[in-house]
Amino acid sequence: MTSRTATATTCSEPLTDRAADTYRAADSDGFATRHANWVRWTRRAATAHNLAIALGVPPEHVAATDDPDRTYGIHGQYPGDRYRVHDPASGQTWDFLPDPTAHGHGWLLLGACACEALVPVARVAALADLGTELANPLENIPPECDGDPAHQTGCPYSRLNTVEE
Repeated sequence: MTSRTATATTCSEPLTDRAADTYRAADSDGFATRHANWVRWTRRAATAHNLAIALGVPPEHVAATDDPDRTYGIHGQYPGDRYRVHDPASGQTWDFLPDPTAHGHGWLLLGACACEALVPVARVAALADLGTELANPLENIPPECDGDPAHQTGCPYSRLNTVEE
């Protein structure tokens, strides 16, 4: 019986470099400190992997970052997760949030509201869902759009609507 030893540079170095570069570009601090919050890192890695499979893009083209607009926890002290997907074939980029109703197998596509905020505009569980949304934008807006914290003050879809009648 012969012994084979796998090394970190065997055939996968360019792929591993691309994956690490994608995460560093998206969230350099988060990537550098990922071992300090291993639970969050593994959750994000698994979700990014599932999203890559659902959309048919290489996993190294999906990166997770802190969501700057949505926080969770009793006092809102934990940032939400945002996933950026880059399709190398088309050059397009899309942002997603986990869909809380889909148990890790669905996402909320973010798109621009009239107030210029990135808010949930469609539910996506597969590439066909994304294609349908891109072909027919804003046809099936999810309820999470209304009241999303990213809306600007005064936006009619904002929780903090301050427009006076």
